Amino acid sequence: MKLHHSVVAMGAALLLAAGCGGGGSPGSSPSPSAPATTAASASPTATATGSPNFVNVVQVDYKFVPSTIKVTSGGSVFVLVINNQSKTLHNFSLVMKGSTTNYGNIKPGEQKVFPIKVSAGSYSFYCVFHKSLGMTGTLVVS
Repeated sequence: MKLHHSVVAMGAALLLAAGCGGGGSPGSSPSPSAPATTAASASPTATATGSPNFVNVVQVDYKFVPSTIKVTSGGSVFVLVINNQSKTLHNFSLVMKGSTTNYGNIKPGEQKVFPIKVSAGSYSFYCVFHKSLGMTGTLVVS
């Protein structure tokens, strides 16, 4: 549980650093990597590079924003930060090589952080509660 809180704290710190434009004051420590996209991003695609790779996805109404995630970390771990900004319970399930991993439920207003290890390829993800309403997406790993 302590590791989970550390990952969440690190992700939140990096989100704040990215929102400030990256300009640091003298004596401040540089962050290891800024998140690839923010919740306010209008782009339909999120791209993560660097180490560690952070990708931010928002669950709003019955969709993932963005619905396409591109990661350049084939064979290594990237960190998925999911923010449920709707008033509905959602979850995150990822289909990899014919096997589905359910990463659990995400309550309204809740943020969860998931380290995910994947090899190169294209994978689908969805919310089990709202898949029939089109709450799906694609993870592309190179």
